Parts: sequence; C-alpha cells; structure tokens
Amino acid sequence: MASPSYRINCMSLTTLLLFVFIMVTGCDTAKSRAKKIVSLRSERREMFDKLYREYGGSELSQAIKSELQKEALKGNNSQSQVAQVLGNFTQGADREIFEQNMRIVGSGENLIALSDKAKQFFSRPDVQEKGKKIYTIDIELEQLEKKEN
Repeated sequence: MASPSYRINCMSLTTLLLFVFIMVTGCDTAKSRAKKIVSLRSERREMFDKLYREYGGSELSQAIKSELQKEALKGNNSQSQVAQVLGNFTQGADREIFEQNMRIVGSGENLIALSDKAKQFFSRPDVQEKGKKIYTIDIELEQLEKKEN
C-alpha cells in the first residue's frame, strides 16, 4: 500500500501536469483565435477595398472630389485646406455607408432609397455573393471575439 505522502506527491504532480497542459493548449487556442481574427479582418477589409474601388463612390463623393481638384488648380491654399477636410469627411462617411449597405445586402435584406448607380451595383449577383461572404465573416468575427472575453 502506498504511503499518504506518496499519494499527495502523485496528486500534486498530476495537478501540475494538468495545469501545464491547460496553459499550453489554452495559450495556443487564444493565439490561433487571435490569428484567425486578424486574418478575417484583413480578408474583409480587402473585399471592402476592392468593391468600393469598383463602385467608385457615391455621386456626392465624386462631386466633392471634382470640386477639390478644381480648388487645387486655382492654388487657393486656405480654401483648398477646408475643402480637403470636408472632402475627407465626406469620403469617409460615404465609405461607411457603402460598407453598411454591403452588410445589408449580405444579410438578405433590401436596401431602400438608393441612387440608380447604387441600385445597379448592389443588385449585381457577384456583389450580392461578396456581401454574403462579408456578412458571414462578420458573424464569425463576432463569435470569435465573444470567446476572447
């Protein structure tokens, strides 16, 4: 029969090994989850970038870009700087709206009150497929990020 101190040492060793195993596999899981999150975010960003370039921005964004180019040619620096800030803000907002519209299309919902250009673009089957992929990535990211917390 084993002595009590021997049993305690075996239990301590088992507990220690279990702890090491959990730490190693837990860290690997957290690292792989973090890598997956980075990879998915990068894939989604690349999809948005490509689609937005293809879309070309809204009419308002294009009009502001045109006006900015005209101001730059005139050489009026103070007005040009203000116009540049306004242009950056408008383009950023336009991009956010575009991304949100891609998510809506991807979820299968209908977009409302869009320009003819946007209606044509977002109704294309290839754009709708990419929207579904983006929507799927969003769901996967949400699940992975919940596991981190």
